[in-house]
Amino acid sequence: MGGKAFSQLLPRASFPRMSPSKYQSLKATYLPRLRGLYGLVEVPREAPEKTDHGDLDFIVAFPKEGLEHSEVKAALGASASIPLDGNRTSHFAVPAEMGEDEYIQVDVHVCADKEEWERIVLFHSFGDLGMILGVLAKSGGLQLGTKGLKVHNIFPEENHPVSFPLSASFEKIMPYFGLSLDTWKQGFSSQKEIFQWVETSRFFEPRRLVKASTFETPNAKERSLEDRGMYQSFLVHVREIASQQDVDTWPRLKTKAEIRDEALTYFDKKEAYERLVHDNWVKARVRATWNGNKVIEWTGLWGLRVRELMQEVERRVGGKEGIAGMEDGEIKKTALEAHETLKRVWAAAAVGGIEVDGGVIQQAV
Repeated sequence: MGGKAFSQLLPRASFPRMSPSKYQSLKATYLPRLRGLYGLVEVPREAPEKTDHGDLDFIVAFPKEGLEHSEVKAALGASASIPLDGNRTSHFAVPAEMGEDEYIQVDVHVCADKEEWERIVLFHSFGDLGMILGVLAKSGGLQLGTKGLKVHNIFPEENHPVSFPLSASFEKIMPYFGLSLDTWKQGFSSQKEIFQWVETSRFFEPRRLVKASTFETPNAKERSLEDRGMYQSFLVHVREIASQQDVDTWPRLKTKAEIRDEALTYFDKKEAYERLVHDNWVKARVRATWNGNKVIEWTGLWGLRVRELMQEVERRVGGKEGIAGMEDGEIKKTALEAHETLKRVWAAAAVGGIEVDGGVIQQAV
């Protein structure tokens, strides 16, 4: 039910659910008003067969110059509001004209640009469809949301990132999922049609989906389970299919690592991902094998001398990349050799013979 945002501001108010006709009437009333205030305004397409609505959501972008929150409040005829600056969702309590202290909650989500606006409108259209697509992605070790598609390693392999962006374009993401965006644009007249469309996805594998949704728990920003009727119906649908499948004929499922590598190749991100993994390996290797404490232990140096020695060693071997590729004993040997050289340099520098500039040995002029 709508109105949860106003539980403290309007403690006596009630926010009755709207009939489809009331919802459509309010949408038709407020769309032109908000389009006079923002360059882009849309309401996500409603779930088919929905019998009532808790609130009315507008996704907007490009406010007119100097737009004040009070103008939006006045355009909606709201009695109360909870404004949030920037690219956030502001909440408005609009009198419901049904009885005293009865309101409709209208939410206005401001997007940063057209691309974000398109993603949010798409992801939140057709009720819980975005959440259903999200569990498809999750089943393959990916993450899909209003910011696009990412690799999502819950238990990452060594040096692999927890998250890595693949694409922010649903024009590219939908074909990768094996889903027709044209069909989505045409719309759906029933939940059954939506589920049939979802089943055309390359990620529709009931066994994996059942496992991926087993521990699906909404956080504070999500709707409660009882409000997610389509999502729950989809899970029931998936479990029924999985229970009817013959275990002996199940094909081998791809591992999440295989799916990740395929996704990286599809979105042309494999090189960038491998470079990140390599960079993480270099950092981890250097942290473990090359640090000030080890230099102190090997040489007895202290303070700025430690830094100078480390700079000289890195200069000799090609930086931290070179350090990472060396064995522990080789690093120590190189450090001790550099130490012997620097001891002579420092001694000469004391009488004006040689100076050290940024770790590079130079003959003083």
